[in-house]
Amino acid sequence: MQCFNVPYPAESWHARETGRVVVTIHISETGQVHDTEVKESSGYPRLDMAVVNRFNTCKFKPATENGVPTPYTNVLAYVFKIAAP
Repeated sequence: MQCFNVPYPAESWHARETGRVVVTIHISETGQVHDTEVKESSGYPRLDMAVVNRFNTCKFKPATENGVPTPYTNVLAYVFKIAAP
């Protein structure tokens, strides 16, 4: 699975909803996502939840401190846009 490829929710696409979602992702020392929180909403709950749901299923490379895996937090933005016809 590609974590940075969030599927456009069909209803949002048909409704022409666009926007930027910023999330805070809490990642464990094993690289598993513990929690994903919306830091800045797109203004559309479906778009926000699509990003949260995608990142909650991802696995990341663990961060290390002095060579030891450690939990960390990352902030990521995802933009939904529809190309003009």
